[in-house]
Parts: sequence; structure tokens; C-alpha cells
Amino acid sequence: MADLLVYLDPASILAMFGDQVVPGTSVSLQRDRLPLDHLGTESSLFLVTVERDQVILVATLDDPAGDAIVRARNISRLLPRLGCRGVEDVVGWGRTPRVLPPEDVDLLRYELGLALWEAAKPPPPPVAPPLPSALSTDDATAVALRAAIFSKPACDDVRIVYADYLADRGDPRGELITLQIARSKTGGAASEREQALAKAVPAEARAIIDYLLHYELRRGFLARAIVGTAPVPAAVIDDPAWATVEEITCEDVAVLVGRRLTAARANIDGSQLAALARHAYLLPFQAIAGTTRTVMNAQYHTGVELRDPRDWHAVMEVGGLAGLRELAINGEVCGHDTFERLLTSALGNQLEYLEVDVGIADADTAWWRGCFDRSKLGRFALRLRCAPTSEIRAILERGSPQLTLQFDDVLHFEPIADVITALAPLGQGLRRICVEVVGLPRGRAGIRIQEVIARLRQRTPDVSLVTGCRWRGLAREASRSATTYP
Repeated sequence: MADLLVYLDPASILAMFGDQVVPGTSVSLQRDRLPLDHLGTESSLFLVTVERDQVILVATLDDPAGDAIVRARNISRLLPRLGCRGVEDVVGWGRTPRVLPPEDVDLLRYELGLALWEAAKPPPPPVAPPLPSALSTDDATAVALRAAIFSKPACDDVRIVYADYLADRGDPRGELITLQIARSKTGGAASEREQALAKAVPAEARAIIDYLLHYELRRGFLARAIVGTAPVPAAVIDDPAWATVEEITCEDVAVLVGRRLTAARANIDGSQLAALARHAYLLPFQAIAGTTRTVMNAQYHTGVELRDPRDWHAVMEVGGLAGLRELAINGEVCGHDTFERLLTSALGNQLEYLEVDVGIADADTAWWRGCFDRSKLGRFALRLRCAPTSEIRAILERGSPQLTLQFDDVLHFEPIADVITALAPLGQGLRRICVEVVGLPRGRAGIRIQEVIARLRQRTPDVSLVTGCRWRGLAREASRSATTYP
């Protein structure tokens, strides 16, 4: 079910609400005038009208069977962020029920002083799991097929054979594996059927999941794991089901160096990074980012923080991280001297992509650009934090003379001129600049991003704009899958 915004003319508002529109009061709506059949138990209906050249959010309805709550709030200033050019366009824009993306719903609820759905709604009742497996006990064939999957976690062929075997035995896990493998090839959203099937905890990973705060299933098996703080027993660390995990967030070094884990990506802090570097054997990690922080209900990686020079020395010597190719670090705690040594170290020589998180006031972009030019990096990113709700990432790519500027939440970003001045040295010698607006639907960048384009074109004629994209870099967490638990 969808969150909707609907425009009603003043006459309809008067018929529904009468002469007195008192904020906070409840009112019964004429349901035959509203698309309530599209409103679910975890979605909202926002009713707006135009009054004296102002757009008024008249009322909200969170329960299709209940009463609406009067709001009477002027939201004219929010129109550009909601995809409407101005008050004069509201009638045509909102007369057809408008499906709101989650970020617009959050914006409206925040404007009204309401909690977001995650906090406002009680946890949904538990969904009945799919039919129990026809395999009451594992037979030799099932055990052998799972062992083949764990030995070749990247191979779909073995998973398909296992899925067919389960389906023939009446086990719904077979259908789930088939659906998720098909979706992994198309990149589409999870169907309701897939989500229902994925509610059942996969039996082969049950012992591991007991120690996880959060997990995701991909291609039918455990793929992303956030490990809790409780110590994980050695027997669980040695569970073969770790083999399908592709990304892990964990503070327990014993888990990270477990012989079953083959994850390519880890989200860890500096002490764990140093411990991995000191490990005697080659570890599987190809990309490492730091732990997360929360900004405006979104999670960001700040990069690994290393403060102890001895830890830096261990990491630069590589050790167990000989397979590492991508790294995100917090540049505010490493310093210029340390960064220079990193680029010429064994680690710097093997890295293909390095991302540095810094505050814009401290970012000497010409110096950072010089470091990239002198290094062997194929890609280099500076993530410049400019305000609590605004971040800019500048990515240089050696394969093509291009600078990519990625703006997050640009409508909250005020000092555009200062940013362009600070980032200008990054574009020296580059023939092309691409500006990507992240977190905003297409066409909603507005006048400020046009300012950015105009200023950049004064320096580089070939400037392109892409809107509605997502972070391509290492440090931003991907959006959560529809089959994530708990």
C-alpha cells in the first residue's frame, strides 16, 4: 500500500470540515471522495488545498478506518522538495492522488512534528511462516548439496540444484532460493511472495542468526550480517553457513578471522583493522569501511579511525590484508603526514580505491588532488561534510580524466559558492565534470544545483548533471533489502 497526497478544492474541504478547522481535532471524512482503497495500515493520506496563495496541508489520515486529524499547516515552502514548482501548479499536480516516496513522507511528518513510521507504529504482528519444510530431518543429499554451496558460494548453479531438490520435496525454501536468484539477475524489488517466504529463518544458518542484530538473505542464503556484542562461541564461529556472507559488520575479531568466513566487505573500526593486519594468514576482505553514524535518519560510514601510530604501521605493512583493494578512512584523525606515508606504503601500492572523510573547513583540496596524482590509486574520493544534513563527495578517476561531484541533500546546502571555490582545484587538468544529485528524485534538484552547474561551466565546458542516483562509493550503506531481518 502507498502513502498518498491528494488535492481537494476549497468547496470539498468546506463540505468535509465545516467552517472551523481546528488543528489537532479529529474529523470524519466523506470516504467516497477519497482513494482509501489504496491506503494501508502503515501508510498515510495527506490532504492539501490552496487558500490565499498558500498551500495548506489540511489533514492527515493514518488509519483508513479511522478519523482524520486536522493539521492546517502552510507547506508552501516545501513544494520544491515535493516535486511541485509552485502554488500555481498545485491543483494539476495533486488532483490525481500522488504516491509519495518515503523521503517525502518523512519530510511531511517531520514538518508536522510527528514521529516517523518506524517510531510511531508498534511492531507489526508476527507473520505466519511458510508451510513447514517437508524435510523433517536432513538427508544425505540435502547435506551434500549445502556443503557444495558453502564450498562455492559465488556459484548459482549449485544453489539452483538445491532449490529444485527442496521444491520436489515440498520445502518452500526451494521457491525462495529460485525467486532470489532470479531477482539478483534483474535487480528488481522483492515480491510479496518472496518477502513472505523469507520470514522463515533459514535452518542452515539458525545457530549464526541467534548472534546477529540484523541480517539479509540474498540468493536464498545469509549474505549480510551485523553481529551483536555477545561473545560468539567457537562452535558457531566454525559454522559452515558463514561461507555465504558477503558483508559483515562486527566487533569480534575472532569472528572476522574465522576460517569459514569469506566475506569480501567488512564494516569495522580501527582497532579491528589493525588486528586483521597483524593476522598471520591471508584474510578474504577486499573492501573495508568504518562503522556508522546516523544523520537525519540515514546511516553513513565515517571511515575507519586509526589514532595509534603503531596501528597505522601494522596496517601499512598489510599482513593479513594482502587482498584489500578498497578502504575508507577518517581523514580528520590521520593527518597529512600519515596520509602521505600511507600512499607510499605496501598498502597504498595495492589499493585501487581510497575514500577519505573530512570536514570541508579542514580540506585543502589542492593538496588532496596532488596526493592522488602522485599515488597509484585508480579512484580517489573526498567526502566533505559541510553541514549536519549535507555531504559532498568528489571522486577522481584515473581511468578517464573525469571528476564526479556527488551532492547529498543539496536543497539543505547553503554555501554553494564556498563549495565551488573549495572544490575547484580538484578539476584542474580534467576534461569533464559530472554532477550527481543523490537522495533527490529526478527533476527536484531545483535552482541551487543549477547554480552549481553554472559555476562549474565557467571552468570546464563539459559539465553534465545526473539526478536521482545513489552513492557509488564504498562508504555509503546501500538501501536495505526488502528481505532484511530482524
